[in-house]
Amino acid sequence: MYSSLFCVPCQATRKVLAEVQRLLPWLPVEELDVAAHPDRAEEAGIRSTPTILVLAGDHLVLRATGVPTAPQVLQAVARAMDASRDADADAGAGSAAPGPVDPA
Repeated sequence: MYSSLFCVPCQATRKVLAEVQRLLPWLPVEELDVAAHPDRAEEAGIRSTPTILVLAGDHLVLRATGVPTAPQVLQAVARAMDASRDADADAGAGSAAPGPVDPA
């Protein structure tokens, strides 16, 4: 999650992500303050906070700005897991990994 210090919606997003982590304790969640890490925020194209990214390896599964619901995050995690499994299966078959998943 990309956040900022005085971002009220970021506080709500932290609670949602904490709930998701309670359900999926193995799930890594990283938070970056855009003021402390402006280069990384710019590189990721972050324009507002909170913004969450759900990735399957290097492939973007979900990019959401604002406060997501826990079910939205859980669905994105499931899609990321599916994409990761598909990439592993393709790699095992000698095929190229699929491109980024359209979050729409």
